[in-house]
Amino acid sequence: MQCLCIERVKKMEIGLMAVALAAIAFSAWRMREQDKTISDLHDRLMARNYVEYVAHQPRSDRPPEAPERKPLSWYDDGGGDA
Repeated sequence: MQCLCIERVKKMEIGLMAVALAAIAFSAWRMREQDKTISDLHDRLMARNYVEYVAHQPRSDRPPEAPERKPLSWYDDGGGDA
């Protein structure tokens, strides 16, 4: 009888540790996101105008390169007399 209670307590301890670890991980992620937001707002505040603000931001989105179109016939190859 006493053995069953000890097993339940151990399972509850493992569950509690998992919940605590998840809460710590969520808090760390949330603080990192808030730091990014604060840094961005600080940069906006310190810039004299929007152009200066944008000039210091790294470009993360590059326009996609247009894929080469495969020729569909001999005329598309440039072999036609046009």
